[in-house]
Amino acid sequence: YILIFLLIGSGVYFTIRTRFVQIRRIRDVIRILGEKSRDENGVKQVSSFQALMISTASRVGTGNIAGIAAAIATGGPGAVFWMWLMAVIGGASAFIESTLAQVYKVKDGDSFRGGPAYYIQRGLGKRWLGCLFSVGIGHFVVLRFFQGMAGAGGVVISRSIAADRYEGSRLTSTLAIVSTINGVATVAAPVAGGLMAGAGGWREIFWVLFALGVVLLAMCTGFDESLPPVRRNAGGWRQLRAGFASVLRNRACAVHMAQYGFTMVVLFANIASAPFLMQGRYGLTPREFSLCFGANAVAMVIASGATARFRSMQPVLRAGGRAMPALSVLLLLALWFGAGFWVYEGLLFLLMAALGLTQTAASTLAMAAGREEAGTASALLGAAGFACGGLVSPLAGLGDPGLTAGLLFLGGSLCTWACTQLRPLPCPAAAGEVVQSVSHVHSAAPRG
Repeated sequence: YILIFLLIGSGVYFTIRTRFVQIRRIRDVIRILGEKSRDENGVKQVSSFQALMISTASRVGTGNIAGIAAAIATGGPGAVFWMWLMAVIGGASAFIESTLAQVYKVKDGDSFRGGPAYYIQRGLGKRWLGCLFSVGIGHFVVLRFFQGMAGAGGVVISRSIAADRYEGSRLTSTLAIVSTINGVATVAAPVAGGLMAGAGGWREIFWVLFALGVVLLAMCTGFDESLPPVRRNAGGWRQLRAGFASVLRNRACAVHMAQYGFTMVVLFANIASAPFLMQGRYGLTPREFSLCFGANAVAMVIASGATARFRSMQPVLRAGGRAMPALSVLLLLALWFGAGFWVYEGLLFLLMAALGLTQTAASTLAMAAGREEAGTASALLGAAGFACGGLVSPLAGLGDPGLTAGLLFLGGSLCTWACTQLRPLPCPAAAGEVVQSVSHVHSAAPRG
């Protein structure tokens, strides 16, 4: 609401101070838009109308279209009049903003740089204030960091609620579904982002993220606390440290967390190396790359979804843990000896399917073993996975991309298999015995 009053107030102020420039100069606007483009030094320049269309295309996006539709649906046809009025008032603000940008722009080689950061610094003489308004990669990284933290909270809470509400086979199947969604989203998101960027520009991605955030916020309303009152505590740093220690002392939970982390090594190695290999080495177009990358995501979807049909996660974990190193060795050899694209793609498809089995089973067993401290176990599980994935991603660009990717695949797969061998994992006799069997074979987490 503060922003609305600031926009209206500044628009009215600039309209009065400029003596209604957006109306007085309307004839000049029409005349300039009708001018033809000129040739300078044999190079045809952009016309005023073309510049207006480019500017409009960069400003009008999904948010504007959806916002207008929502305004008319809520306020009726009268909303159109108020939008027109705001457009007229805002025209004066746009005129002032563009004028200041032209007055205080600086030359940068053959072109110019300008904007709010420059005219605040040069016009007001306040460099620190201009830095606050400058938009660069630093601001982008910081804001995306907080966005990532919010997303991580949603992942942690979803697993915790499942562990709070369900037990036995119901808990196993629910955690398998949640883990499937979390794992597949990691691979599907880059594909969806690439398609949206190609269709409507990179700004459309953030409008979609904003819309998804609004939907998620609306879906969260009305939720009650899922943790039973007898298992709640007062919280605080001391309780947090005790929860971390309890989960990490739980051998079963720690081992499965390590397995999950190493599967993320393989997953992020694929995400980071795929552009180098598919487009750089094999020459795929962006569209072909998206289709092949999406096909590998489908392999994960099918394999991860199939885990929910198993009576126990332990046979799934063993099967996936054995298949991943074997497929990684074949993939390393194929990349080393320069095999064709379809050999690489076929082996990668199978590796992603084995990864889907292993990752879903490991995360499900980790949450089942750490059910007494579900929130803490979920947080540590996510931290282990994305820490391993974040550490391995920069390595994909070192040396020969094929050899590096093959070694990363093999290293993550062998570590995943090694965790399975730390202590034999028995196969439960019946459904609903996942938690009990894991607790029986491994040291159980302290209760409290």
